[in-house]
Parts: sequence; C-alpha cells; structure tokens
Amino acid sequence: APFLSALLDSSVGAKILVALTGIGLVGFVVVHMIGNLKIFQGPDSINAYAYFLKHSLGALIWIVPPTILFASANNPKGSQLLLMFTGALLLTIVFCWLPALQTRFAITGKLSSYFEVKQARDMLALRPLVWALGLLLIYSLAVPLYLFKIFSLPQDAMWLVTIIYIVSILPTKIITGLLVRWSIPPHISSSNQIGSNVCQLAQPRHWVWRFSNYGLQLAVCLTYVFLLFFTQNIAQDGKLAYFKQHLFVLGF
Repeated sequence: APFLSALLDSSVGAKILVALTGIGLVGFVVVHMIGNLKIFQGPDSINAYAYFLKHSLGALIWIVPPTILFASANNPKGSQLLLMFTGALLLTIVFCWLPALQTRFAITGKLSSYFEVKQARDMLALRPLVWALGLLLIYSLAVPLYLFKIFSLPQDAMWLVTIIYIVSILPTKIITGLLVRWSIPPHISSSNQIGSNVCQLAQPRHWVWRFSNYGLQLAVCLTYVFLLFFTQNIAQDGKLAYFKQHLFVLGF
C-alpha cells in the first residue's frame, strides 16, 4: 500500500494512471462503435447484439479477466505459473458464485444483479450443503460437452449437437433455479424481495456447517477448473475453449 500510494503520487504514476484510463475509454468507445455498426447488418444482427449486452455481458465480465490470467502461461514456470494459479483460484471462486448471480439476474432482469455478490454468498450460507451438491451436479453435466470441441461436425449434423446441448444445459438451469428457490424463505415471493438481502430475512446455518460445505463447494469448482485446464489439449480452439463457457451460455 505505501508503494502504491507513492507511485500514484509521483508524476510517473500519474502518467500510468492517465494512460490506463485512456486505454479503457478508447476500448469502450471502439467496442461500442463496433456494436452499433451492426445496425447496418440488419435487425437480426443488432437484436443479437442487444441480447448479448443484456444476458451475457455480466457473465463475461466475471469470467474473462481470470480466464485471461489462467490462459496466459505458455511456459508455466516462475511468474507465468503464478499468473496461471492466480487465474485458477479466481475462476474457482467465480464458478462458486456465478450460477447464483446469473439466476438472480434471470429473476430480476437487472444487470446489477450480476454484481450483488453478498446476496449470492448469503444464499449459499442458507443452504450450503444443497448448493454444494447442486454445483457438483451442474458442473458434472457441463464437462462432457467439452468432448464436442475436439472436432467440428458438418453443418448438417449440428442439429444433433444442439439436442445434446439442450439436454445437458437445460437441467443445469432448472437445478440452479431450484437452488435459488430453496435458498429463499417461503414467505418471499416477489422479485424485489428476492433481490434483497435474504440473510436479513432468514437465519443462516451454523458457521461450522457453512464453512465445511464452503470447502466442498470450492473443491467441486476447483475440480472443474482442473479439468478445464486440459481442454486446451483436445479442443480445436486450444485455449480459446476456456472462454467458451457453455454452462453460462457463452458460446459452444
């Protein structure tokens, strides 16, 4: 903290901050411009872009930064190995919370629901074992789909992959919805109440029970990240497969 404070107070630190801010603003303008240009490709294209902004942007914001760290190591030694492990740890935590956050977004329809981490963590605290078993089930259903990344099927055979995708992913959404419902007291029904702090409305489990099951939740998600690491060796896209998280409807 003293080093960071001294850096920001110096002229070099100020220039770095201005440069990073400028890069961020330019990047935002360029991406926004590219998205708006889709209006010239017709209504289907601009509607798909609007759907992406509303339904997929929140999940991407959570997944992309740690995935970049996770995929950054070409030669996993020294600092690169540290970056990879940092990305793996962050992805593990994200995968614990993101199913709850995405389901809360589906209930409220507000992008801000993706960032209400405390409320998601509180739901996990109310039913820790149920969430641990639920996470185990949904990630177990998601893993086999990576086998279809080994090679690209002909276009006329994609209908089969679509059916398998739906059969695998639809149950995960139903399970996550049930997990959220079971984590909310019975007297809460409206989306506004569900968007509130549920732990203020119900008593969480004892801390010993919670933390023991938190460990189980982390173990499940860490195992998923461990298996995800090896997809670079079987997927045609290599490490790009890390970013295509079909469980969260982010490409396939």
